[in-house]
Amino acid sequence: MTVSASSSFSSNEIEQLCLKAARGAGLSWGLAEEAGVAAAWLVSQGIDGPEILLHLLRLGPLAGPTLPWRAQSLLQCPIRLGASLCDHADLPQTDLAMREIELGFVAMPLLLLPFLSRMAGSKHNSIELHGAGPRIILQSGESAVTIAQGTPIASQAHLRISRGAEQPKKAALRHFTLSLATIDALNIFAMRTTVPASEASRAGAGASDRDID
Repeated sequence: MTVSASSSFSSNEIEQLCLKAARGAGLSWGLAEEAGVAAAWLVSQGIDGPEILLHLLRLGPLAGPTLPWRAQSLLQCPIRLGASLCDHADLPQTDLAMREIELGFVAMPLLLLPFLSRMAGSKHNSIELHGAGPRIILQSGESAVTIAQGTPIASQAHLRISRGAEQPKKAALRHFTLSLATIDALNIFAMRTTVPASEASRAGAGASDRDID
């Protein structure tokens, strides 16, 4: 992975920044944590997760998944969809041995990959994502993604997943430069989580008489 401006940022720092930015954009704490983990996972794969997350946050609130999953026309949030798939990874609803699963219209498909990787590990089978542009396979038993080269990745698409077949021969990790402009923009979202101090909050700060060591 080639990173210039990001060389001073650890994986944990990227995760925490993206978490705060997602929370500032209105995601719940649980989903914001998932967004941070997803962005950092993509960075570990040579994919600019923070920039992709930034594009997602700029879209504003998006629809959540419907159960059972189906090809709905509303544009869905990949974080909410991915969390839902992982929550049901060990249940019959996500049994890919029998059928493909239609996911519907999803924004920023690459943000779904960390969740599908987790799901593949849980099922001990590779998972193939269809509709994002190139052929994308999440491999079982390892945090790795293979993306066929030469086709642009869609910013939004109707997606479906199936049990993975053979992986493409060409690995597809992309080298990128993590832009300071992206970091600054995420920080603007993150700043929304700060609340101006009030007399009440200052009065409640610090230890109280009821604190027990």
